[in-house]
Amino acid sequence: MQAAESKAIADDAQADLDKALPALESALNSLKLLTRNDVVEVKALKNPPAGRGLHSSTSQLNLSRV
Repeated sequence: MQAAESKAIADDAQADLDKALPALESALNSLKLLTRNDVVEVKALKNPPAGRGLHSSTSQLNLSRV
């Protein structure tokens, strides 16, 4: 019985991992494309446009989970 429960937990964890890995790979590939100038440009924006502020916050949140 305990082995079956362990297998069910492992299968569930693997399914979650299988869903998350493509997003992680995509994020890592995006990071590889960033240049120093991209970072400097974002830092220079004291009041970024509405969409960019939200995007930056979302990106930081996603990276903090990696």
